[in-house]
Amino acid sequence: MQLSAQLTIIDRSQLVIESLPPGTNPADVLNASSDRASTRRWQDSFPELHKAARLAVDEVDDQSDGANVRLVATLHPDADPEEVRDRIGEVEGVKADLAVRFPQPLAKLLRSWLDRHTGEDVASSIAELDAAIKAAIKKDAEQGSL
Repeated sequence: MQLSAQLTIIDRSQLVIESLPPGTNPADVLNASSDRASTRRWQDSFPELHKAARLAVDEVDDQSDGANVRLVATLHPDADPEEVRDRIGEVEGVKADLAVRFPQPLAKLLRSWLDRHTGEDVASSIAELDAAIKAAIKKDAEQGSL
């Protein structure tokens, strides 16, 4: 299973990183993001590598309040926000792979859950969940296009 931080584009000039995967140190993500945005000695000798590795970010600011992680990246004026979002998603700690072991095969777990909840309108519950997921995706897309 892959867990990912929430990445939100604000006014096409900032990218907010929130809800890091469990066990991720926000300072590590901040340092890794800042490092990928920094100028390199070798960038003139290897411009294509620099372009592929560099984040088009001017600054990454830690606005966390102790209980909630909030890192705000200020984008270069000519940056493509979606491209920066995708590249920040590659930074160590923004995404994390998590090994999951179920006590039995997933299909068997689902069947036994359905058997225990036969009196419920499972189809309606799934339809409501599907609608909520689609609404959240639409909301994220609208925020990203602002």
